[in-house]
Amino acid sequence: MAMGAEGIDARSCCGDIMTAQMRNIVVRRFSSFEEEQKADREYWAAIPPDDRVAMVEQLRRDWAAFSGQPEERLRRTVRVLVRKER
Repeated sequence: MAMGAEGIDARSCCGDIMTAQMRNIVVRRFSSFEEEQKADREYWAAIPPDDRVAMVEQLRRDWAAFSGQPEERLRRTVRVLVRKER
């Protein structure tokens, strides 16, 4: 989902997700921190959850390549908690 002139297309800065859009960066200027925070929340809310997860995964891969660390998968931990009834 491209944000057009109103904001930055996050996929454009996240590696392989949308390489054709990598040079399409838009900068916005805000008159207050509150205005910026509101625009930031609206921007991220407009991106589907699957795309946000894909962006985090791409950032993780980019970091591993940049830092020279071996690429690890996210660890999965399952725990069963037994709670007393109230």
